[in-house]
Amino acid sequence: MIKLYRKTPCALTDRIEQKLKQLVVAHQIIDVTDEPIEGLPADIEFPVLKEGNQIVHGDTAIDAYLVNLESVMRGWQKYQSDSCYSDDGEAC
Repeated sequence: MIKLYRKTPCALTDRIEQKLKQLVVAHQIIDVTDEPIEGLPADIEFPVLKEGNQIVHGDTAIDAYLVNLESVMRGWQKYQSDSCYSDDGEAC
């Protein structure tokens, strides 16, 4: 499950949350305080996305992660239907 750690709601975290909802991926929003969080570096800046052992933070890295996630989900959903596809990705 993808976890979104945020200190306070803001335009960036709202955008990340919307994207996760749009992609229909399991995720959890965690509002953090100044207390250290197990599994995250103490000096990390929020927001932070964490999936398994992968930690993503910073606007550019988060945007790249979401673009990749969208691509993965699009491919996964494409082949989860009752449709038939040829090797070149075209519908049969």
